[in-house]
Amino acid sequence: MNDVTIRPRYAEWELSKGTKEERRNAIYLSLHSNASATPGTSGTESYIHAYRLIQGSRSLRSAIHDELVGDLRQAWDRNWKDRGKKAADFGELRGLRTMPGVLLEMAFHDHRQDAKALSSPGFRQLNARAIYKGIVRYFAKKQGRRPVFLPEPPTLLLAQNT
Repeated sequence: MNDVTIRPRYAEWELSKGTKEERRNAIYLSLHSNASATPGTSGTESYIHAYRLIQGSRSLRSAIHDELVGDLRQAWDRNWKDRGKKAADFGELRGLRTMPGVLLEMAFHDHRQDAKALSSPGFRQLNARAIYKGIVRYFAKKQGRRPVFLPEPPTLLLAQNT
């Protein structure tokens, strides 16, 4: 067993100790940066397992991917490349048996602009917030409810001594 395949198996093992409710509401998310054999490749792509399709994986992937690419285009780079929603036989997803899972390639660490973005706290915060919102959207849709998000952090805060 190696590092890549042990992660989903460990998640499944931990989940097996949970309550029925916890098992019903579990998801698995593997966050990555990517590298490419083709120079100049950049952007965001997301994957589900190609052969073992666990119920909910497609909708989880769509919710996170759409939120992430949309937020990156709105707040980071309006031309951010959407490399698509894909399926592959990755070890990070292969061991999943009971919970939906997504592997998210946020950017390409061998592409100059993507690498610069990955090193930026603002970019990472934007990614984290978008992933959170995608997860909230996934569960809201699953439960037939409207998504409710935590408020955005305050900006332009002013303290005045009166």
